[in-house]
Amino acid sequence: MFLRFGVLRGARSRVISGFVLAALSAVSSCAGPRPDSHPQLEPQQIRWLQAALDDWERCCVEFLHIDPVPLPWILVIGTEVTWHLEAPSDQGSPSVNTSLNLRGQPVSVHAVPGDGAVRLPTGQEIPRAGTAFAALAEDGTLPFFVVAMPEVWRLDPRAAGHPDLDGLIRGVLSHEIIHTRQLVDVGRRVAELRVSYPSMPESLHDDLIEELFQDVPEFVKAWELETELLFQAADEMDPTACKAKVREALRIAQRRRETFFVGANAFLSELEDLFLNMEGVAVWASHRLTAEPGVSMVEARAGNSWSQDEGFVLIALLERFDPNWRNPILGPELVAPFGLLAAALDAQE
Repeated sequence: MFLRFGVLRGARSRVISGFVLAALSAVSSCAGPRPDSHPQLEPQQIRWLQAALDDWERCCVEFLHIDPVPLPWILVIGTEVTWHLEAPSDQGSPSVNTSLNLRGQPVSVHAVPGDGAVRLPTGQEIPRAGTAFAALAEDGTLPFFVVAMPEVWRLDPRAAGHPDLDGLIRGVLSHEIIHTRQLVDVGRRVAELRVSYPSMPESLHDDLIEELFQDVPEFVKAWELETELLFQAADEMDPTACKAKVREALRIAQRRRETFFVGANAFLSELEDLFLNMEGVAVWASHRLTAEPGVSMVEARAGNSWSQDEGFVLIALLERFDPNWRNPILGPELVAPFGLLAAALDAQE
């Protein structure tokens, strides 16, 4: 099984994180390195990578309260070389001496020259293009993370004209790398759901519910109303008014799910919980890392996919009402944000 979270820039100028159970295959016309060269990271590349490692440490320690060690296996796509950080083996490639470190401990780097395409740990290939995603190797137990260097993003026509490309890359990178801490449990949970719901579609991704119901007016109206109430609640300073908005949003969500997630669609209730959990955590932590001080939740709402928007605000509300939300949300059971938030409000009555 190959679990991939890929990032693109959508037509509505939103960051889309896609969850699919599918293979990647692609080709690239980029030239490979000169045969006589010994790949070395440039000083500016080392600075960028160290900043990314520092962001990862901050997200883990300050926001998620988890240990940033071990660092996941990271494949960094350059224009001619793929740099492997903390690879489980040397890939038959030369070691590169750098100052990269995480919590004061050196980070291993190996240089893998390319012939154009980038070979993944699954054996599949992708082009050298602006991208960032987390994935699982075939055995379902080894997460890895892929990200392109800024210079590769700038050569990609899809990203080159972005007004804040450096900010986009930083946000996308911090979002996607967090998924490496979720993927093994997500893969296990999906496998369990397939046993309970054998008719579940083979291809799954975090925009599945949006794609299925975006043209169903009653569903869209309910989702928009519940999500708007949640964002209003997140900005509400008065605790009583905040709780009232949250409870009304949860009632609307429950009615929506009871109406539409029935029969052949019953599995969607559990999938929605799963997607809200993993996307909510990643968007919230990335927001905490990159947001300007004083930005309200309504202002911070990016108009992302449904699972990202609603997951984001649910985690923000859990941060307000349940200081212990991280253990059940990040734990192997991947507890649903809806239920945890309702329980947190009940505990305060």
